[in-house]
Amino acid sequence: EEITAPGFKERRLLLFRRGGAQQQRDYHHGGDGHDAGKHRPLANIGIRTGVDGLLVVDIDHDKGGSTASLGLPDTLRAVTGSGEHHYLVGDGQRVPNSTSVLSPGVDVRGEGGYVVAPPSLHRTGRRYAWDAGSATELAAAPPDLLTRARHRPGQPDAVLSGGRNSALTSLAGKLRREGA
Repeated sequence: EEITAPGFKERRLLLFRRGGAQQQRDYHHGGDGHDAGKHRPLANIGIRTGVDGLLVVDIDHDKGGSTASLGLPDTLRAVTGSGEHHYLVGDGQRVPNSTSVLSPGVDVRGEGGYVVAPPSLHRTGRRYAWDAGSATELAAAPPDLLTRARHRPGQPDAVLSGGRNSALTSLAGKLRREGA
């Protein structure tokens, strides 16, 4: 099945060994990624985020993640070993990577990030797969989600449940940079 999302075929794919050690070079594949594993059968596939505005909302059900309060549009989705990835297009402005900023168990992969992609093998032994019931086009990310995703936990009004360590680490780094 070919993915018809605009610009999706031109994105850079990363191949890395199962177990997480990233290989030295990127692998650029001109197709849809389905045959990338033929070249390196022991590799998983990763997609860089932040390129052309691509961002991915990573829902980890095993960490309490849910789409209930996110207002996500129908978009290209992948089923992962522990939840799901929702592929979206941003508004052209930087969206940073974050962990549990939107809600516990919900991560955002934006500029400088990557996500593991189908047909990679998850540590649970389950394969990542494109959700056959999802859209085949990338939807625009809702403005409210982008605003919330850009909120930095190092500058919180309140620390969200599950975000304490990330918020404190960010705050400590900020204080150190300022000479405290």
